[in-house]
Amino acid sequence: MDRAWLNDMAKRSRINPTDVLKEVSRASLTVGVGPKVKGLRATTPKRRREIAEACLFCFGWACRIGRPVWVVDDEGADYDFVAVWKNNGDEFFTPVQLKEVVPTRLNPDASIQSIIDGLGKYSKDLSVAIRVNQRGMLDLDKITLPSSLKISALWVYAAVSQDGSRWWINGNLIEPGPDEGWFFDYPA
Repeated sequence: MDRAWLNDMAKRSRINPTDVLKEVSRASLTVGVGPKVKGLRATTPKRRREIAEACLFCFGWACRIGRPVWVVDDEGADYDFVAVWKNNGDEFFTPVQLKEVVPTRLNPDASIQSIIDGLGKYSKDLSVAIRVNQRGMLDLDKITLPSSLKISALWVYAAVSQDGSRWWINGNLIEPGPDEGWFFDYPA
């Protein structure tokens, strides 16, 4: 990202993910909610839902890296929000595109591989966070990264408890080395 964009992001207000998640019902973010129960998708305006999802991802990422990660509400051409964190006193700004493997009742053909296969159009400055919103086991060894993939980071996260109290995040899947999944609890 260019210097003007970085300066603009540095001036913007930041959202503490924990504050937002304490206001959002964890049940509205969980998989397996019956069709008669209205979840976040059905009852919340799109942008508020995206910010809640951004906060869920950034909260998990913060748990994974052991330092706070904030959300900047800025929607660009190919990203949904900007994640901000500090390391050794320096601030880092990462544009993030949110994707979702929707429940099979909404699309029986939805898969994490089909989403990854469609990421070739995105730039090297972008991170992508894929929320797996389906029941079942996820085998990351079966995922293949296309050679056309240019993004800087790929994260996967999902609820591991039906009530949404426990979550899992894994990434950066683009970087070589062992993938380390991390479990975290939804903030009470």
